[in-house]
Amino acid sequence: MIANKYIKRTDAIAKVKEIKKFYTFLTTSVIGSIFMVGMAVLIFINDEPYAKVPILIFLFTPIVFTVIVYIEYLRVFEKRILFGKNWEERQISKHIAEQKQTTTKYI
Repeated sequence: MIANKYIKRTDAIAKVKEIKKFYTFLTTSVIGSIFMVGMAVLIFINDEPYAKVPILIFLFTPIVFTVIVYIEYLRVFEKRILFGKNWEERQISKHIAEQKQTTTKYI
C-alpha cells in the first residue's frame, strides 16, 4: 500500500517535470521564433539583393519550431492522433466479438 503510493507520487513528480520541460521548451521556441522573424523583417527592410536565402532560413526556423513543439506536446500530454484510446477500445471489442463468433461456430 505504501509502496503503491510512493510509486504514484514518483510518477506524478516525473510527469510534472516533463510538463515543466515542455513549457520551458515552448517559451524558448516562441522567443526564438520572434527573434528569427524579427531578423527576417530587418533583412527585408534593408532590401539587400543577396539576402533572399537568409530570409528563407529565418522564416523556415519558426515553422520547424512549431512542428517540433507540436510533436513534443503530443508526447508529453499523451495525445494520440491516429490510434487514440477510442480506436483501441473499438479494436479490442471487434476482436473479442470475432473470437466469440469463431468459438461458437465450432462448438
